[in-house]
Amino acid sequence: MKENVWRRIWNCILPPVIMLAVYVAAYAAAILVYSSFLASSGWGLEDFMSEYGNFVSIAALSVGGFFMYFIYKKDIVIHSNFILKSPAWFIPVLAAGILASHGLSLLVSLMNIDNIIGSYSSSVQSIYASEVCIVVLKSAILAPLAEEVLFRGVIFNRARKYWGFRPAAVISSVLFGVYHLNLAQGFYAFLYALLLCILYDCFRNLWVPVVMHAGANAVSLLLSYLGFSYPSVRLYITVMIITLAAVVFISIITVKKARPEVLESMRQEKHAAGF
Repeated sequence: MKENVWRRIWNCILPPVIMLAVYVAAYAAAILVYSSFLASSGWGLEDFMSEYGNFVSIAALSVGGFFMYFIYKKDIVIHSNFILKSPAWFIPVLAAGILASHGLSLLVSLMNIDNIIGSYSSSVQSIYASEVCIVVLKSAILAPLAEEVLFRGVIFNRARKYWGFRPAAVISSVLFGVYHLNLAQGFYAFLYALLLCILYDCFRNLWVPVVMHAGANAVSLLLSYLGFSYPSVRLYITVMIITLAAVVFISIITVKKARPEVLESMRQEKHAAGF
């Protein structure tokens, strides 16, 4: 029994380890290319990575995402097609994702976590300080696809099968936070991932967290490029409270209304698959 427990834990930890290993390999390969062909030209490694770092990330996300999708398909997860048959449900899902992203960003900044290690604002700016098309491809398309397959499609589903919804939501969200390797971003990612798990579990379709994640990243990207900021602390706090309250309201209403139809869709899918 003890061995079985450790095997289950390993099954949940291994996928993000593989993803991080792909990242390390991609950046190691980029550094090798630099040292072999460009170091003698006088072009510094920092300048090289500043210029081509996003391309390395895109390569890592593409390769890592492919591996995660292979693992996800191998796990044979039965999903509901309800939201694909009723796409209007994506509207409250997307709204909840965007509002939660902005509200939690404000909350993290307000808590002054950036005084402990790094700055959330500077982290966001460093991510988006590049060509628009490249950043959109990486942050609003590839990252949501690869990361949602990994953290919700593989880790959450495995942990849910082993221990149930609540432990699975916490485990996958903690790993999602650690994956960001930054305290401020990690805390934000943990809280945001909990919402992704709730709505993913409600609709039982991986496109739900993918759309939420993509929408959140796209809006953050837009606000970053616009240089948006709040003129006063009072307005800042007011918007934070309103957005987070709206997320709770939308999520409760959405889950309550969609759940019965999703469960019926799940029953039909399982029956068709012979489960």
